[in-house]
Amino acid sequence: MAVLYRLLDRFWAPLWVGVLGLTTASPLAASSSSKPAHPQRIITCIQSGVSSPKARNLSFTIAPEQRMRLLRSHVLELEFIQVWELPPDVSPDHLAKALQKSGACDWAEPDRWITLQATSATLIKDPQVQSGQQWHLNNTGQNGGVAGADIRALEAWETRRYASNMIVAVIDTGVRYTHQDLRANMWVNLAEIPGNGIDDDRNGYVDDVHGINAAENNGNPWDLIGHGTQVAGLIGGSGGNSVGGAGVAWSVQLMVLRFFDSSGRGSVSDVIECFDYARKMGASIINASFGDTNDSRTLLAALRACRNAGIIVSTGAGNGVVNIDLQPFYPAAYDLDNLIVSCASTRHDTLASLSNFGRSLVDLAAPGDEMVTVSAAADDAYTVNRGTSFSTAVVSGALALMKAHFPGDSYRTTIQKILASVDRPAGLTNASVTGGRLNLATALGPSVSAEFSVQPGSGSAPLSVTFNNTSLGEIASWRWDFGDGTFATTPNPSHAFLAADDFSVVLEVESFFGRVSRSQKQVMVTPSAGNVFLLSPQGKIEIPAAASQGMPVELLEPTWQLANEGQVPVAFSSSTTVPWLSVVPDSGVVGGGGSQALSLRIDPSILVGPPGIHEAHVIVAGHHRRVLLQLVKAPEFKGIVVAENKDVTLQWSLHPGAKVAVEWSGD
Repeated sequence: MAVLYRLLDRFWAPLWVGVLGLTTASPLAASSSSKPAHPQRIITCIQSGVSSPKARNLSFTIAPEQRMRLLRSHVLELEFIQVWELPPDVSPDHLAKALQKSGACDWAEPDRWITLQATSATLIKDPQVQSGQQWHLNNTGQNGGVAGADIRALEAWETRRYASNMIVAVIDTGVRYTHQDLRANMWVNLAEIPGNGIDDDRNGYVDDVHGINAAENNGNPWDLIGHGTQVAGLIGGSGGNSVGGAGVAWSVQLMVLRFFDSSGRGSVSDVIECFDYARKMGASIINASFGDTNDSRTLLAALRACRNAGIIVSTGAGNGVVNIDLQPFYPAAYDLDNLIVSCASTRHDTLASLSNFGRSLVDLAAPGDEMVTVSAAADDAYTVNRGTSFSTAVVSGALALMKAHFPGDSYRTTIQKILASVDRPAGLTNASVTGGRLNLATALGPSVSAEFSVQPGSGSAPLSVTFNNTSLGEIASWRWDFGDGTFATTPNPSHAFLAADDFSVVLEVESFFGRVSRSQKQVMVTPSAGNVFLLSPQGKIEIPAAASQGMPVELLEPTWQLANEGQVPVAFSSSTTVPWLSVVPDSGVVGGGGSQALSLRIDPSILVGPPGIHEAHVIVAGHHRRVLLQLVKAPEFKGIVVAENKDVTLQWSLHPGAKVAVEWSGD
C-alpha cells in the first residue's frame, strides 16, 4: 500500500521492471532513457468503455488510417485497454503522444520492456534439504542466526497449514510444474482438456492447464529461467511429503502466469494479460515479484481492477538499497489498499543488505535472505537465493493461509491482520510502516482453542453431566477442573455433581508446542428436582458433650431441619465423607409442605483421637455442609463434696474427650 506518484514530466520515461531477486548491479543504476519499449507496440485506454463513440472511432477510423493492428484488449471495469501493433516505420512513442493529444483516447503509452534482473543462485543437488536450512520457517539460531527471527511457521502450522482452495497466481518467468515439491500444488484449469490442441474453454489459449505464457501467446508457462520456480516453492512447496523443503502453505493452487521470454525480457502488455487472466480465472492472491522506478497507467489500471475484484497483490520493495519514499518503486508506490509491500529481512532480524525500505510505502519485512527453495534445474533440485522477490513470496504464502483460515474476511481485513501481528525487532524499526517482521502464528491466532459443551447444564443434585470437547487445533493434552475439587484428563469426561451449587468448570488444552487455551462454563446444580429444600441451621455447628455419674461421656446430637417447600412428597438421601459421622435418618420421604428432623450422630471412637480439628462433609438432598469437630484436652478438676445424706447426684458439663473420675470416702 503506497502513495501514488504520477509525475507528468516523468510519465513518458521508458519503463523497465526487474524481477526482485538478487542483482549483480543496482536495478536503479541504468538511466530511464536507456530502457526501451517494444519497437512496434503501443497501449491505449478509453475510459468511457468498449461501446463508446470514442472507442468505435479509434478502432474503425484511426486504427486503419495509422495501420494499427489490434493484438489484445482488456475491459478493466470502465477502462477499455487495447494493445496495438504498429508498422515498422511508425514510432510508438510519437504515436502514443499524438493519440493522447488529439483526444482519440484518454491516454496512451509505449509498451515498455520489462527486463529480468540477474540472480546469483546456488544449486543444491540434494532433494532432502536438511532440517534448519529453511531458517525463515524455524530459526533456532542455526548457522549464526538469531533464535526466533522467523515467521513462526511451526506454531502457525498447528493452526493452518493447508490452503487447498486458494488460487495464488505467480506472475513471473513461469514455473517448472513437474518439480517433486510443486506438481501436487499446481492449479488445474478444469475447463481445459490437456494435450488435445483445442481451446476448450475459448479463452484464447490452447491447453492452458496450469496457466498461460503471455510472452509467447500460448498455454505453456514452463520456466526457462528459474526465478518463478523459486518464488513458487516458497509460496507453496509441498509440505509433509518427505522430500525437499516446504512452502509457507503446504497445499495451495499455484496458477502460473509467465510474461518473460527465454531471454528474460517481457512487456507491460504481457503483464496486463497475466493480471487479467488471474482476475478472470479466480485467483485470490497475486504474487508480483517484479517492479520498476517508472509509473505505468496500464499497470495501475490492472491493479485497480484486481482491487475491485477483492484480489490481494503481494509485491516487493525492490533491491536497490534505497528509501522508496524518496525514490518511488512501482507497483509498491501505488496508493491501493489491496497491495501489501514487503522488504527483505535476514536470519538476524535485520534488513537484508540489498533491500529497499520506506517508512511510508513499505508495509512490513519478511525473510528474503539466504532463502532455500526449489530450483528449475531439475525435478529434484534446490537452490539458495536472496531478494525482495522471496520476501514477497513468503508473504503470499502467508496470505493464502490467512484467506483459507478466515474465509469471510475482506481483503482489507486480511492485510490488516497480517500487519497488526508483526514482531518488532530493533533491527527493522525504520524499514517499514509497521517496523516489524511477519509473524504468521500470531496472525492466524491460537493454534488451539478450548471449547466444550455441557449436557445438561443444570439440574437437581445429584446431577450427572457429560462434557463434549469441541476444541480446535492439534491438542496434546486436556485438563478438566470441575470446580468441586475433582479433575479429569480425558477429552470427553462425565462427572456427577453431588451437592447443590453453582460450579465453574474449566477446560485447559495445550498444543504440542506448548500453546495453551482455556474455556469456562457454569453448571447449576439445585436441590432435588421439582421441590426446594431448606436445610437449617446454617453456619457453625456446635456439638456439646454431657456426662453422668458412673457413665461414659455422651455426645449430644445437633439437629437439622429438612423442609419441603413443594406440594408433593419428595424422597431424600444423605451421605458423609468420614466413618465417624452419620445422619439419622439417612433417607426417607418428606411430605409436601412438611419437614424432617435430622440428627448428626458422632461415633465416640473419634474421641480417642488426638486433640485437633476433624473435618467432615455431609450431603443431604443435594445440600452440602461442612462439619468441624474440635477435640481439646480437658483440664483436670478436683473437688470435695460433703454429703448431708446418702443420696448424692453429681453432674458435669464436659468438653469432648474429658475424663471423669469419682472417688468415695466414708460410709
